[in-house]
Amino acid sequence: MKSPSISLGRFSAFYSVLCNRGCSNFLRRASTDAKTFPGNFKPNATRSRWKTIRNTLFGVTGLSLAYYGYRVHRFKNPAVEQPEADPDKKTLVVLGSGWGAISLLRTLDTSQYNVIVVSPRNYFLFTSLLPSTATGAVQTRSIITPTRYLLRHKSNKVRFIRSECTDIDPSSKVLKIRSAVTTDDKQIEEELKYDYLVFSIGADVQTFGIPGVLENGCQLKEVWDAQKIRAHVLRCLEQASLPGLSPEERKRYLHTVVVGGGPTGMEFSAEMGDFIRHDLKKWYPDLADDFQVTLLEALPSVLPMFTEKGRMYAVKHFADSGINIQTRTALKEATKEELHVEVTDDQGNKTKKTIPYGLLVWAGGNKPRQLTQSLISSLPEQTNRRGLMIDDFMQVKGLKDVWAIGDCTTTQFAATAQVAEQQGIYLGQQLNKLARLTFKDVESLQQTPVIQNLSAHGLPAFYFWRATYLSELDTIRNRTNVAFDWMRINMFGRDISSL
Repeated sequence: MKSPSISLGRFSAFYSVLCNRGCSNFLRRASTDAKTFPGNFKPNATRSRWKTIRNTLFGVTGLSLAYYGYRVHRFKNPAVEQPEADPDKKTLVVLGSGWGAISLLRTLDTSQYNVIVVSPRNYFLFTSLLPSTATGAVQTRSIITPTRYLLRHKSNKVRFIRSECTDIDPSSKVLKIRSAVTTDDKQIEEELKYDYLVFSIGADVQTFGIPGVLENGCQLKEVWDAQKIRAHVLRCLEQASLPGLSPEERKRYLHTVVVGGGPTGMEFSAEMGDFIRHDLKKWYPDLADDFQVTLLEALPSVLPMFTEKGRMYAVKHFADSGINIQTRTALKEATKEELHVEVTDDQGNKTKKTIPYGLLVWAGGNKPRQLTQSLISSLPEQTNRRGLMIDDFMQVKGLKDVWAIGDCTTTQFAATAQVAEQQGIYLGQQLNKLARLTFKDVESLQQTPVIQNLSAHGLPAFYFWRATYLSELDTIRNRTNVAFDWMRINMFGRDISSL
């Protein structure tokens, strides 16, 4: 008896039907069971969700890299040709290349005027990161932007003259300028006419006539000041490492004193505390515990322009970091190795004492430059000797077609980079309108909204601070350099070599 035979083709078809029916029934039951399964587990949906997230991340990364490449290309390739000066347009002269002047130039529509920038310094210095430069956290070149880099990206040509203004004749609208670079050991002097003038020359260091401050101390206002401080810190460390020193001499070398409880003094002290915690303990372990930072402030509290909450947090943070704050302590004299101070207690009693030090950093405030003082003396309307008095439109009181911004002015606001930047942006916007309407028709700075009493602290504030400073840097080159500087010190620490 023959067994029934089934061809391979029929068997395959029959098996396929059974499998399809079985799979269909299984999937149908699984779909029904999934509605009652705890958590409603759906592997396909989860996989699809992760795929969407992955594609989104790839897309955002690609767009970010493309935008970064575009910014780099634009930075390296400015406009080949810029329209030359038009004799029919007004001449706007900007004195200075600091926060106020650069913010003005960023905002200004240069096609409306013949713009001339006069400054003895041919670069913009991002002073907010200068304390970081003094401790080696950021390289000097990372916070410097050549002025011509900025001017080459404007719509119309801006003439830059590296000179210093020595005199102003408001009646004839003529400036006297002297070249900041020498030719055959001679400085060229010439006159420059203007229709509109923006005065933004900054300020000098105020020492209040205290003997020895300039001779024995360091300021923190220019690039060379930060370089001098860094070299001095490293020299003190090496001197303290020498054998044969007495404990008192060793302690003196390791004592840094900062005078001035404003933003500059506080930021530098905080940077020094960070340097001690993260670098000094690794590379100078035998000196780290003896290194001391003291901040002296003549007023009853530090950061008087900040809120009480912000001041208390700063004081607590400094105490936790080992930084000693001494308020009501006025510096009277600075010798080569000692500071003579006067301490006032709560009852008003004064006590004199001596503080040995290795490094003195003076951050006691600003005073008007010589040109500003001369201009104030020549105007009866100028009754404040601390700086130029301006109205709500930044116009200098007593002068027509002359505006002033930044540290050379005296206003209700603190003399900070942020205030100078806001003044420059505001004035640039109003000068753009001035070409079309009268200046009286625009709103004053007093009417513009200002964020006040906003404070934060901790890790979120730290990252917000870094993100803000990165966004404030002028060029993609500076942002890249500073970002890599921060990455470098996180990976390898600060460079402690002396050059």
